[in-house]
Amino acid sequence: RALWRAAGFVLALGVVGCVVGSLLDADAVVASVGGHAFDGNGSLVIACLALGTVWALAQLWLFSQMAGDDTRLGMLTWVMVAVELVVGWLWWHDSVWQVVTLAAACAGVVVVAGAWRSRSRRVTHIEDAEDLLVLDHTS
Repeated sequence: RALWRAAGFVLALGVVGCVVGSLLDADAVVASVGGHAFDGNGSLVIACLALGTVWALAQLWLFSQMAGDDTRLGMLTWVMVAVELVVGWLWWHDSVWQVVTLAAACAGVVVVAGAWRSRSRRVTHIEDAEDLLVLDHTS
């Protein structure tokens, strides 16, 4: 349950970021950060916030699977990195929208697989207590 609460929290942060980003004058925000060379790119703020949220969810599922000593999601992640590289290099590179969409789709595959995997195979214990990075006392 803690994993799903964490995923909900990450998703909520992403939604709040997208709502705040949509309420602001995104073009002015981008121009203030990047200068006038980036005028007209304000619409990418929401897309990049959404992409960052999907990446954060992918990391959450990936690290949770690693904690359970399962490498399958890690292998899928590398496959999706290769897919993104090849498809982006050969076809989907004509606009920033294509690149963001490709990155979100590949990360989305990892998120869906991780969520499905965590539902079908729950981690109930840690294999080796020595892997923990928690101290139960101070020295």
